[in-house]
Amino acid sequence: MDFKFDVSEDAEKQLDLLDFIALLKGQTPRQKAAQLIMSLPEEVRSNLTDVKTILCDVKQESNDILKDELRIHLKIFFPPRDQTKLLEDAKIRLGESIPIFAMRMKSLKS
Repeated sequence: MDFKFDVSEDAEKQLDLLDFIALLKGQTPRQKAAQLIMSLPEEVRSNLTDVKTILCDVKQESNDILKDELRIHLKIFFPPRDQTKLLEDAKIRLGESIPIFAMRMKSLKS
């Protein structure tokens, strides 16, 4: 699984894009997306901006990549002071439940 954070600064909040590539292992894209989302800490899940859009995007995008892989984009908004702890918690939880093949963190200033 590729676990990537792209962080863009905003006046009051951070916008984090979590980009996952996960092996489907017989699951449908919607099942795998739900599994990944449920693996995130509650504080992160409660800040997802639109899960339905994410699942629709997953279905569309899954046709363009390898059949046993899935790319998922999650948009999460939360105050900058909470960012580090929430991202660390997300990495720990995902690492326990789903193998992470690579991780990259990149900060972008707007």
